[in-house]
Amino acid sequence: MAARPPPAPTARALLLALAGALLAPRAARGVNLGSQFVPSMQQAGTRDGAGAYEVVSVSLLNGDPWNPMKTADSENHPGVLNFRIQLTSKELIVNLERNEGLIASSFTETHYLQDGTDISLIRNYTGHCYYHGRVQGSFGSAVSLSTCSGL
Repeated sequence: MAARPPPAPTARALLLALAGALLAPRAARGVNLGSQFVPSMQQAGTRDGAGAYEVVSVSLLNGDPWNPMKTADSENHPGVLNFRIQLTSKELIVNLERNEGLIASSFTETHYLQDGTDISLIRNYTGHCYYHGRVQGSFGSAVSLSTCSGL
């Protein structure tokens, strides 16, 4: 099995920034959401000489009023989110829109007990806390994330 190549620099930076956002949530709109040292996802011996850690700062640029620290049951997830991710060497702008079509508003969940009995529940899901989008200015980029349990 061939080894996977390391992520491209922009993809690596985005992964680092999103990891930082998930590790250091803060409730805010248009202010710093937190900074955190996060492990690099690069492999040792890369040509760019980047270190093993980088300071990442994430800010919510705009979108509907939103508190990322609300509970997972919250139905108040904005339709559009725009983040500024400040890395040591560059700034990334991530533009996201809520993916309302990912989970149907009414679906059936089926699970099975140990004795094989099936249990079916009809769910009415309206939280829509899943997002997709792009890194501004990064051709071919793709971002997918969940705010179901905060940022």
